[in-house]
Amino acid sequence: MDTPLKNLVELINEALILFHSYYSFLFTPYVTDPVTKYTFGYLYSAVLGTGVTLNAGILIFEIVRDFIRARRAKYATKTKVEDGQEPAKEEAK
Repeated sequence: MDTPLKNLVELINEALILFHSYYSFLFTPYVTDPVTKYTFGYLYSAVLGTGVTLNAGILIFEIVRDFIRARRAKYATKTKVEDGQEPAKEEAK
């Protein structure tokens, strides 16, 4: 991965996949009490919702951060052109 944030997100996603894989056995006939299954279901839904919210939040954060960086770079280039300086050529990544 590129950044420590992306590494952390990947680690959290892997842990959630492991949690959901093990947790799915609680919805089999192994647990016979329906109230217990519903309780486990609510916890399962809460963990799943937290994971989705976390991933969506990080995605939105990265989109906004990249947008702000692009606007700053565009403004800096525009300001240099107005001052009579040559704009810096962007390097190929």
